[in-house]
Amino acid sequence: PMAASEPVTGDVGTPDHPWLHKETAVEPTSHGGRSSRAASPRLTGGLSTMTQYRPRSGSNPGTGRSSNYSGVAGVHSLQESAILVAVRKQLEAMEEKFTAQINKVQQQSDRLRDAAFSRVDSKMSSMEALQPKLDRRLAELSGNYKGLSDEMQSQIRRIDQMDSRLWEWRHSFEEEIRAKFSELEQNHQQASSAVRLANATSEDSTKRVSRRLQRLEGLEQDRLVSSEDTTQSLLNLH
Repeated sequence: PMAASEPVTGDVGTPDHPWLHKETAVEPTSHGGRSSRAASPRLTGGLSTMTQYRPRSGSNPGTGRSSNYSGVAGVHSLQESAILVAVRKQLEAMEEKFTAQINKVQQQSDRLRDAAFSRVDSKMSSMEALQPKLDRRLAELSGNYKGLSDEMQSQIRRIDQMDSRLWEWRHSFEEEIRAKFSELEQNHQQASSAVRLANATSEDSTKRVSRRLQRLEGLEQDRLVSSEDTTQSLLNLH
C-alpha cells in the first residue's frame, strides 16, 4: 500500500472535478435568436493546485516520489480524457448545429423549388388552356392567309391578262394610227398633186381665155373701125 501522500483535492476521475470549468457561450443564430452551446473546458487551476501532496510522517522519500509520479500520470490521463470528452461534445454540438442549418437550407430550397415548380406548372397549365385558342386562331389566320394568297394570285392573273390585252390594244392602235397617217399622207399627196394639176390647168385655161378675149377685142375693134368706115361712107353717099 502507498502511504506516502494523498492529494488534498477531490475525486478527479469524473468530469465534474473542480479543475474543469464549463462555460456557456451565447452566439447569434442566422434568424436573430440566441442559441447556447457548451464551450470547451478550461483549466481553472494549475498542476500545483491539483496535485498538492502533503508527506505523512514516517514516510519514505523514495516511495513518496514514485507515488507522486503515478499520481501525475493519472491526472494527465484524466485531463486528456476530459478534454477529449469535451471536444467530442463540442463537435457533436457543432455537427447538430450544422445539420440543423443544412436541414433548414434544404427545407428552404425545397420550398423554393416547390414554389418554382408550382409557378411553372401554373404557367404550363395556362399555356395548355390557351393552346386550343391559339390553334383556332392559327387555323383562322392560316385560312385567311390562304384566301388572301388565292385572291392575290387571281389579281395577279387578271393584271397579267389586262397587261397583255393592253399591249395588244396599244399595238393594234399604233398600227391603225400608222395606217391612218400613211393614208392621210397619201391623200394629202394626191390632193396636192390634184391641186397643182388644177392650178396648172386653170392657168392654161386662163391664158387661153385671155388670148381669146384679146383676139375678140381685136376683132371687135376691127369691126368697130369697119362699121365706122361704113357709116362714114354711107354718110358721104347721102
